[in-house]
Amino acid sequence: MSVAFALAAALLFALGSALQRRVAVEGSSWLALVRRPPWLAGIAADIAGYAAQAAALAAGRLAVVQPLLVATLVFALPLEGRRLQRVEVAAALAVGAGLALFVTVADPAGGQADAGPAAWAATFAACAAVCALCRRGPVALGCATGVLFGLSAALTKVVVGRLDEGVIAALIDWHVLALILVGAVALDRSQASLRAGSLGTALAAQMALDALTSLIIGVVAFGERLHTRPLALAVTLAGLLLALAGLTALARHAAE
Repeated sequence: MSVAFALAAALLFALGSALQRRVAVEGSSWLALVRRPPWLAGIAADIAGYAAQAAALAAGRLAVVQPLLVATLVFALPLEGRRLQRVEVAAALAVGAGLALFVTVADPAGGQADAGPAAWAATFAACAAVCALCRRGPVALGCATGVLFGLSAALTKVVVGRLDEGVIAALIDWHVLALILVGAVALDRSQASLRAGSLGTALAAQMALDALTSLIIGVVAFGERLHTRPLALAVTLAGLLLALAGLTALARHAAE
């Protein structure tokens, strides 16, 4: 079920990004953007995608759910309104094959509902450092966005996990405030990356860093394990690398 929700989120995020880029590329101010129906439709698609992502995170593990979102770029390219070329189809198939291998062999286990204070402090510090270094250019801005997306996903997983304690208890938790702040900065960086380069370049950087950040946070901060056997772990990581390689090829070709 978590895989289905994650792929639905990827499709909705792709639609949202494609709609937003049509307007964001014009360099409009925030006040002008909110008056444009395509941009608002893109935000609505993103909200629906976030709901699907939250459902996936509630049912699955962070280290597995987030890497599936690299499928966003595969879904986004046809939405640009042009015919896909053979190299793009081959790269998209590589992404699909890599994700299928990753999900099939990963065999996630373990993990905890929340990270400890020290782990959260280290996570926020590391993410802030990466974002401080990635301030210019479509790839750098996309990387910053991806890191923030991964951090947002980790916070979201904790928030949806607390809903069993009651909505009020979940809403007054510090994770919600942190999620709002990180989400706001992520939206700003996402719009900046879409303005700075092509849709393929921006999304590839976002999704690659989202996957890697989530994988690291899931394993290091939440104690999630992908597989205990070395060979299976190697195959799992090979699947993720194949998906990221396909993603890179898609972005490089889209930027030409």
